[in-house]
Amino acid sequence: LEPELAAAQAELSKAMDVMIQQRTQTQAEEAEHRRMQSSLEEELDSLRHELAQLQADARVVELDRTTLMGSLEESKRVLPQRHSRAQDLRLAEQALHEEKARLQVAVSETRRAAHRQAEDAERLEETLSAQQLELANATTKVDDSTRQHEVLRHELE
Repeated sequence: LEPELAAAQAELSKAMDVMIQQRTQTQAEEAEHRRMQSSLEEELDSLRHELAQLQADARVVELDRTTLMGSLEESKRVLPQRHSRAQDLRLAEQALHEEKARLQVAVSETRRAAHRQAEDAERLEETLSAQQLELANATTKVDDSTRQHEVLRHELE
């Protein structure tokens, strides 16, 4: 029996060594599993944080996109009005240039007419002076004739 007992003890000892070895291995695997799980949880937390940041960025981008689309729509709505206003301004500017040119011609014509009128007034003054001189001479002749007539009438009486 002893050899069987010794063999059984040896087998038991081997089985216990295997069991201890398996337990040690299991504990090591469990520790590795816990480390991996902890690492995976940290990575998951990091990914969740990144996801939250990306979602926040996506909301900002969506808000910016919405704002830009609104601006684009406003630009599309306002651009024809601005184009129309710019065209109106160009037409008004052209009309102003045409009016300026017309006024410049009118000013030139007015200056020429004023110059002609000044020349005409000068001629009229000369004519008037000549007529006043003729009138004075005629008045003198009439006065002389009237005196002679008076003298002759007195002599005849």
